[in-house]
Amino acid sequence: MGGGGELSYQVRVFRVLLLSDDPTSIFLDLTRDASPAGKLYGICGLYLVDPNAFEQEQAKFEKSDETVTTFFGCEELTDQKVSALFREQILDGSLPQAFKRDASSD
Repeated sequence: MGGGGELSYQVRVFRVLLLSDDPTSIFLDLTRDASPAGKLYGICGLYLVDPNAFEQEQAKFEKSDETVTTFFGCEELTDQKVSALFREQILDGSLPQAFKRDASSD
């Protein structure tokens, strides 16, 4: 999420993708071809729209050595391993659900 309680551009786009005609293929493409941050948005999307595809992609996120710069709320920018972020905030659904929250009102 963005600073000051505003939605980041990326979360707004994520919510549009959730409502697309074929979100699974879009999110799969992200998990395979995007930057590390984009891949994480992709796996969050799969968590929400296609649990089977999520499970198929899960192993590469659990083992990833890539890093990503994160910024949540008022917290400072930090670098995190994709694998740690996946285990701590995506696998349990907390991050995907936060991105989805109130998507219909955007």
